[in-house]
Parts: sequence; C-alpha cells; structure tokens
Amino acid sequence: MVRKTSPPPQLVRTEENLPDYDKDELRYERELIARVKACGVSAKLAKSEMAKLSKQKSELNRKDQNFKADAQDIASKIKIYEGIAITKCRLNHPGCVPSNDARKIATPKSMGEEINKNNKTKIDFEKLSEFEGGEHTVSYIPWWPYLKKDRAALVFYSNEPGKNILRLAGEYNGRPENRSGATIGIGVDLGQDSPQDFLQKMKKRNTGMQKFSDDELNKLHEKIKPYFEKIGGEACKFLRENPLVFSARESHFLNKVAHEEALQKAMDKYRLVAAKKGGKKFTDLTSEQQTALLSNGYQKGTPDNALINAIIHENRKEIPERLREHAYLFASMHPQQEKGGGNQ
Repeated sequence: MVRKTSPPPQLVRTEENLPDYDKDELRYERELIARVKACGVSAKLAKSEMAKLSKQKSELNRKDQNFKADAQDIASKIKIYEGIAITKCRLNHPGCVPSNDARKIATPKSMGEEINKNNKTKIDFEKLSEFEGGEHTVSYIPWWPYLKKDRAALVFYSNEPGKNILRLAGEYNGRPENRSGATIGIGVDLGQDSPQDFLQKMKKRNTGMQKFSDDELNKLHEKIKPYFEKIGGEACKFLRENPLVFSARESHFLNKVAHEEALQKAMDKYRLVAAKKGGKKFTDLTSEQQTALLSNGYQKGTPDNALINAIIHENRKEIPERLREHAYLFASMHPQQEKGGGNQ
C-alpha cells in the first residue's frame, strides 16, 4: 500500500521565518526610514535654535562695543543651522537596485510601426515607453518593502515552486502588491516568467527587423536565464551580486517579445469582455484607448476590468484614478462621448 505524504506545514507569518534576503531588505528599509525621521528631528531642532539665536541677536545692544562681533557670531551660527533646517527629509525609493538613467537609449520607431502593421493597431509605443520610464540597457528593480506603521506584509506566493516559502511583500501605490524582478529594456520584468516559457515566447516573436539567429537567441536566453522567477528581495540580492547589461540590439529584441506578448493578452481580454457587452473591436478603438489598455496590461499582466468597461461605455468618469493611464486617457475622451454618465 502506497502511503500518501502530506505537504509540509505552512510557516507561521513572522519576520523570523523570512528568507535572509528578505530580512536584509526589511532591515535596509527600516534603516532608511530611521534616517529620514532623524533628519526631520534635526531639521526641527535647527529651526528652534535659529529662532532662539534670532531673538538673541535682536536683543543685542547696538551701543555695546562688542555688538558687531557678537552679531556676526550669531549670524554665522544661524547660517549653520539654516543648512540643516532646509534639508528635505523625504522618504525616496529609487528601488532596491536603482535604474541607471545614463545608460538609457532611444527605442526605434520602426519596431512599434511593425507591431502596429502586423496587428492593424495604432498603439503609441513612445507613450508606453514614457509610462515605463524609457528603455534601459542596465537591469534595475523598482521594488522596496511594504511597511505600514513598521509592520511588514508577509505573504505566500502561490505560483512559486516552494509554496511554503514565506516572502516579504513589496510596495506599489500604497499597497503590498509589488512583485518586481530584474527589469530591462522598456519594463521587461524577467522575474515574472519561467526560463522555458520565455524561451518559447522569444522563438515565437523572433520575426521582422529585430530577428535573431538561432545562436544569438540561445545565447541571449542563457544570459538572462538565472534571473527568471526571482522577485522581491531574492531578485534584489541576486542582481546586486550579478549586474546585467545589454546591448541596444538585445534590449530592442526583448522589448519586441514583451510588447507583442502583452498586446496579444490585452487584445484577447478586451475582445472577450467587448463581445459580452457590445463594445467596439479593439482595432476600432482610438490610439489612446489601445495604448492605455496595452500599458495597463503590460504593467499588470492583463488590463484592469474597470478600465475596459470605461472604454466600452465610452465614459471617462469610469476610468479608475489609481491607474497611471488615467490622466492620459481621460484627456483624450470628451464629455460628449460619455454614455449614461451625464455631462461634466
């Protein structure tokens, strides 16, 4: 008789049970927050001292023989405190591995034109690049821990091979929803794919002006293979220890793969919803609507349902304000286009 083995017990959600790489990221974040708080305290104390010194200076007797020297001494002290008082004590998150803007490159328009021609679309790929922060040839990770009142969000990611591995959640728009990994090109996040799945995507999308030889494609895949399925703290540690740099041609090729995959998913999901709700064909949507759907899907995997509904209803008031595409799409849709939403 074959005995059934039960799965290992799930770890308790405590920081002590986090992997070391996540513990390190949590420690870095708390140290950063502590420095910002200390900066704020110093600025407040400096302003207080400046007020005292200013009062002291105003009370000096101009007839006193030491007036000039005393006034200059107080003024020099005020100047020192002034430098501390005007310090901007803001919590800035460049990402656990910051992007290198000096190594950003221009994306060839021909690539977007080719994708649009093949799909009969009118996507503004320059706008997509703008949403994603441009094209990077040095890999970065836009991730940092989520902390609320010094409490971290601890999660079990269901799609990881080791389902019982407790992980530290990243912050995105004030929510514990950031799962970024090593990112390259125009927002191509390697952490979201498996090596085999991405290889199939590379082969499928290896067409047109960006086409690679079989040898070039396999070499590029081997280069990026170690970075797949690593997200959050694990990805941060690995990328710091193993920097990833690409040629312009490699970056453009990865963009093409990611763009075409994301566009296919966005079109498929939109068609499914539009078929049920009587929406226009994807190819009949405006350039801004198509671009917003691709951008949103590019960021989240598939477009937000609320965004799709706003476009189908042609009602800009329904566009979720939390979406990065909100202002761009809202400005392109006129009040008279809105159905059932009234005038603005």
